[in-house]
Amino acid sequence: MCALEDASPGARQRIPGLPAEAPASAQARSALGGILLGPSVPAHCDKDIGEVRDGAYRILDEPGGDEAYVCVLHRRVDGTSRPLP
Repeated sequence: MCALEDASPGARQRIPGLPAEAPASAQARSALGGILLGPSVPAHCDKDIGEVRDGAYRILDEPGGDEAYVCVLHRRVDGTSRPLP
């Protein structure tokens, strides 16, 4: 989990317990939201999504086939793998 890797040593101990605390604690929800929406998590997810998207393109391109259909499938992959806001 990238949030753990980028966190301070004190935060590393606290982060794993936040999901369990969040339903009953506004402070835990706020802390968890701040961590998950921090810059390192979306950037890490975007990198992973890009790798999956590239793999999907390779799988679609390997068998060959009608280029018109391959282009449509590529657009479908693009539409379902947009970067996070």
